[in-house]
Parts: sequence; C-alpha cells; structure tokens
Amino acid sequence: MQRIIELKFIYIVQNKTSNVKTLTKNTFFLYFRMILVMLVSIYTSRVKLQYLGIENVGIYNVVGSLVMMFTFLNGSMTGATQRFLTFAIGKESSLQIKSVFSTSINMHLLIAGVIFLIGETIGLWGVNTQLVIPSERMYAANIVYQLSLLTCMLSVISVPFNSAIVAYEKMGIYAYVSVVNVLLSLGVIFTLPYITVDILAAYAGMLAGIQVLLQIFYMWYCKVKFEDIRYVRGWNVSLLKEMSGMIGWLTCGNFAFMLNNQGINILLNIFFGPVINAARSIAVQVQGAVKQFVSGFMMAMQPQLVKAYASEDLPYMHKLLYLASKVSFFLMLFLSLPVMIERHFILNLWLVEVPDYTEIFLFIILVQSLFEALSLPLIMSINATAKIKKFQIFESLFLLLAVPLCYISLKMDSSTPVIVYVICLAIESIALFVRIYLTLPKINLSFMVYFKDVIFRVFPVAILCFFICFVSSQFMSNGWFRFICIGFLSCFVVSFFTYFIGLDGNERKMVMTNVKDYVTKKIKR
Repeated sequence: MQRIIELKFIYIVQNKTSNVKTLTKNTFFLYFRMILVMLVSIYTSRVKLQYLGIENVGIYNVVGSLVMMFTFLNGSMTGATQRFLTFAIGKESSLQIKSVFSTSINMHLLIAGVIFLIGETIGLWGVNTQLVIPSERMYAANIVYQLSLLTCMLSVISVPFNSAIVAYEKMGIYAYVSVVNVLLSLGVIFTLPYITVDILAAYAGMLAGIQVLLQIFYMWYCKVKFEDIRYVRGWNVSLLKEMSGMIGWLTCGNFAFMLNNQGINILLNIFFGPVINAARSIAVQVQGAVKQFVSGFMMAMQPQLVKAYASEDLPYMHKLLYLASKVSFFLMLFLSLPVMIERHFILNLWLVEVPDYTEIFLFIILVQSLFEALSLPLIMSINATAKIKKFQIFESLFLLLAVPLCYISLKMDSSTPVIVYVICLAIESIALFVRIYLTLPKINLSFMVYFKDVIFRVFPVAILCFFICFVSSQFMSNGWFRFICIGFLSCFVVSFFTYFIGLDGNERKMVMTNVKDYVTKKIKR
C-alpha cells in the first residue's frame, strides 16, 4: 500500500513538472510569435502604404472593418469553445471531447450562414450606398468586400479547430504558422510593384488566399494530430444550451467593454475635440504593446487552469492562480515601470509632436493595466467553472458605470480630461476586488490565503520599485543617460523585490533550482 502511495506521489510530481515545462515552452512560442508579427507589421504598414497608396489602403481598411462588425459573437464563441474543449480534455473523456467539438462545429456553421445572409444583403447595401468610395474604385471595393466576407466566414468555421490546438496546448504550431504567414504576407507586399491588374483587388485576393490555406492547414493538423477531434452528426441539446448560456454572458461582457471603450472616446471628443482622442489613441497603443507580453503568458496558462478544475485538483488550480497573478503583475510592472518614469523622453523620441495630456494619460492607463493584470487570472478561473452569470452581470455594470460617471464629472467641470482616466482607474481598482469576491468562493479558495499570497506581495513590490526609480530619476537630467540608467535600475529593483518579497519560500527554491539546472547544463556543454 505504501509503495502504491509513493508511486502515485511520484506520478503527481512528474505530472506537475511536465505542466511547468509545457507552460514555459508554450509561453516562449507565443512570445516568439508575437514579437515576429509585431516587427513585420511595423515594416509592412510602411511599405504597403508606399505601394498601394493612401486611397487604396483606406478602402481596404474601411471595407474590412465593415466585415469585422459581423463577427461580434466570434470572441465569445471562441472563449466558450476553448473552455468546454479544455474541460473535456481535462476529464479525459473521448466521448465528451467529440460531443463538444461537434456541437461547436454546428454552432459556428450556423453563425457563418447568418454572416453570409447579412453580408450579402445589408453589408453589400452598406458598401455600395453608405461608404464614401470614389466611383472608379467601387468595382475593386466590391471584390475586396467579397474576399473579406469569404475569409471572415472561414475564420468563424475554423474556431473549433483553433480552439482545439489551444486546448491541447500545442502553441508551437501557432508560432510556426505565424512564420509562414508573415513570410507569405511579405512576399505579397514585394510582388505589388509587378502587378498589372487592379493592385487593390490583387492584394486582397492574395491575402485572402493565404488565410484560406492557413485555415485549411489548421483543420488538417487537428484531424491528423488529435484522434478525438472528430465530427459526429446530430445535436447535443443539453450541451448546446450550456454553451449558449456561457456565450450569451461572455457576449454581454464583451458588449459592455465595447460600449465603455467607445463611450469614453465619444465623451472625450464631445468635450475636448479630436486632439484629445489622438492623445488617448497613442496612450492605448503603448499600453497594448506592453500588455501583449502578458497576454502571451496568460494564453499558455489558461488551458492548465481549466484542466486543473476539470480534474477537480483545486489545490493545484490555486497554485496556478497564485503563479498566474504574480507573474502577470510582475511582468507588467517590469515592462511598464521604465515607461512610466521615462514617458516624456520616450514619447518625444517616438513622435514628432506629442499631443497634450498624452503623458498623464499614458501614466494612468499603465497603472490601470497593473490592476487588469491581476484581474485576468481571476477571469480565467471563473470562466473555467462556466458559472459566470453573476460575475458577468457585475462586470458589465462596472464597465458601463464609467461612462455616466465620466459624463457627470465633465458636466460639472470640463477644464481637464484627466478626470476621465482617474474615474476609469478607480472603477478598475474596485472591480478587481469585486472579481476576487465573486471568483474565490467558486473555486473554494480562502480570501485570507489569496490576499496573503498575492495582494500583500505584489503591491508592496510595485510601490517600492516606483518610489526608488522615481526618486533616482530626479537626480538626473532628462536624456539618453537617464533613460538608460532608469531602464537598468527598474529591471534590477523589480527582479530583486520580486524575488525577496513577491515570491514565497517554495517559489524562490523553484527559481534557484531551475537556474542551477540551466547553468549546470551549460557548463556540461
């Protein structure tokens, strides 16, 4: 009996070690993919404008944006499909995996059909009568529209296949396909000078062809690699009802987020004009670049959280939640702290003319991102349970509350737009604690333990690091020397205080063990 217990313990330890290795590998693949796509996008955006011209780029973007409006449900359906597939894989139930996959295929085929009907009626009417497009370019615009609609429908149908790849944690395939995608996209850009037919139609056709080939590859990969990803005819009504419920509540949250974002934009435009919108746009762009580094880690973490819940291994799920919360927060702090301190230098180096209020917007929005970094693991944990009704109601109410509060504040005093960001930051900070209150009971986690292991570790580190870097910056003149010094100092203090305050004893021991193993392997080589 004792031998059986020992073997079981060894199996659990090995399994957890394997999960850590898988998480690390997947995070690396996703970071590689993100950095590659970012670099190529920066380059191609300039070259594309040079070859296509401003008018053609504008037509392509506005027609593509119209088609993207039809995929409003896509994000919610992707989230629900990934959750239910990952849950079924965690349960190790072949029958359940096939049932979830088949039900999601049926749902996405239905959505694709609806998109086709709307696209070929209302959408086509919008392109030809509502959009401002020169008459001589209308033929090319219609070709772009039809190709975009085809690509959109195919991307909807392929959601279950892409979700299966994420659920099985085969993130490397995304990196490899992204390499192919960006190389082919670059190839398209470089062929544009040699195009003899309509250059916009040819460009849209080649890009659509690439996307069709990639989506077909994903489908083929799933069929070859995952024996349980098989379509079975028929409808599982109870599962359909359960998935539809989650999709509905996720859509509610996504819709509230969209209204919050666009509502704040509109309010700023009404009270202060388009220059403030430009300042907000720049701040959001920088924030998005920083947040992408955190999203790569969280995408790799999500399947493990769901599988831990599915296998009813709640203690391990709790450890994953602590890890995800601290790593996402400290990674966000590591990247955003030098930007917060040196925002004036960075913005003036990057932009020819920095719009008013951009610096203060950027500072507040990066602080808000730290609260969001703690919230994301909680959102993933509650989604793993699929019991999200109450959570999404409160989430949506808090997101929607920002718009009327900002409007009232601006009506009372419209001398500065900063009050809008202060209100949004306050709501995000309160929302974090509401998410904690709603999530932890669902996964049987003590509030005291969570606060002790996460909250009381991350905020002291953030305050200490900011204080040290800010005070140090006051003794140096603005310029490259201060920028480099603050960059190195912020990296050091975040790493130092993360290790000695942010991590507990077991986590520090794990870090040291991994470092020693890495160094030993390098020496042996």
